[in-house]
Amino acid sequence: TAGPLAVDTGTTTVETAAATAHLRRSYTSAVGVYEGAATVTTAGRELAVPALREAQVWAPGRLPARPRPMRYDPDDPWDRHFLGRAIAFGEELQARASTYTASLAPGEGRTAGFYQLLLPQLEDEPAFEADLLDEWRTPGETLVGAAIAALGERGGFTERWGDVFGFRDEGAAWGLVALDQGVDSDPLRATIEQALNLSTAEFGAPADFASRPVLLGAGLDGAGPGAGGGPGSTAPGAGGTRPTGSGPDGLGPGFNGPGATDPAGTGPLGSFPGGPGPGETVPGGGPLPTVTFTVPPVPTVPGGGGDDDGGPIDDIVDDLTTLPPLPTTLPPLPTTLPPIPTTRPTLPPTTIPPLPTTRPTLPPTTIPPLPTTRPTVPPLPTTTSITLPPFP
Repeated sequence: TAGPLAVDTGTTTVETAAATAHLRRSYTSAVGVYEGAATVTTAGRELAVPALREAQVWAPGRLPARPRPMRYDPDDPWDRHFLGRAIAFGEELQARASTYTASLAPGEGRTAGFYQLLLPQLEDEPAFEADLLDEWRTPGETLVGAAIAALGERGGFTERWGDVFGFRDEGAAWGLVALDQGVDSDPLRATIEQALNLSTAEFGAPADFASRPVLLGAGLDGAGPGAGGGPGSTAPGAGGTRPTGSGPDGLGPGFNGPGATDPAGTGPLGSFPGGPGPGETVPGGGPLPTVTFTVPPVPTVPGGGGDDDGGPIDDIVDDLTTLPPLPTTLPPLPTTLPPIPTTRPTLPPTTIPPLPTTRPTLPPTTIPPLPTTRPTVPPLPTTTSITLPPFP
C-alpha cells in the first residue's frame, strides 16, 4: 500500500504504512510482510512485524513473543510474485553450501584464517575473530553467511554477523537472509565463486568431488551460469547467459565431464574455455606443435649388476635383508611354588573394661504437701434488677 491501511478481521487488526503484506485467515490469522512493516493488534496486545517476517495469531490475545522468518510457499502466487527471485537464489546458495561442506575433509573449515584466505574482505575486518565461529555450524553454512556479512553495509561487522546467523538460525532461507541484509545476488555469487575457486586451488578437492553436482542456476537476475551440465552436456544452463558444458562439478566453464566439450573452444575433457585439445587447431592459427619428451637412461652403479654380481650395493642389501634366526626354545618355567603359611598370626590381646555393678545414688526428691481445705467462693446474687429507660 502507498499509505496507511488497517484491516480488521473481527478479533485481529493489522495496520500497515507504505508496506506490502499478505494476510491469511482460516482457523487462525497469519500476517507476512514482504516490504516495510506491519503492526498486529489483538485483545489489547500489539506486535510489530518487520519485513520478511510473519506472525500468527492463534486466538484473541495470543500473539507470539517475536515474529519469525517468513515461511513462503513456492506454489503461492503472492510469494512467487514478491519473493520468486529470492526463493531461487536461496536454493542456489543452499546447494553450494551443502556441496562445499561435503567436499572438505573432516576437521577442515574450522579456523578464522581458513575463511580469511577464501574471503579476502574478512582480512580488513578487525572484529572477525575465532570466537565468531560456531563449532556446530558446517563450513558451507559459515562460508555463505560470512560472505553475506562481509558484503553487507547495515551496521558494524559484528552486528551484521549476528543478524545474518541469528536470522538463519531462526529458520530463514539464505535468499531471505541476503535480501534482509540488502546484499545483491551478483556480487554475492561472484564472491562465493571466487572463494570456491581459491579453496580448490589451495586445499584441493577429493577424488569424488567431480561426481557431486552443484546447482548454479540463474539466480535472481539470470546473469550467472546455469546448472552444471552432465557427462557430454553442451546445453546452456537454465536461465543463464553462458553455456555450461561444464561437467558435473558445476564449478564453472572449463571443468568438463566425460565426453563434454567447451562450446567456446571445443576443448577436450578438462580443458579451459576456448582451450583446444591435442590434434586441434588454435583459433586463427595452425595446428598445435608436437612436444616430445626424452627420458634419460637410469645410471648404473659401478661394480653392481644382477643379483649374483656381488657388487657393493648387493652386499649392503644382503646385509640388510638377512635377519638373525629366531630362538626356537623358551627358558624353563619354575616348577616349585613358595610354601603356604600354616599358622595364623597372633593378634594382640584385647582388654575390655569391667561393667559397673552398683547403681548410682540419686539425690532425694522433696514433694510439697497438697492443700486439705477448699478455697472460699463468694455467694452468687439471687436477684437481678435491670432498669430500662422510659419508652418515648
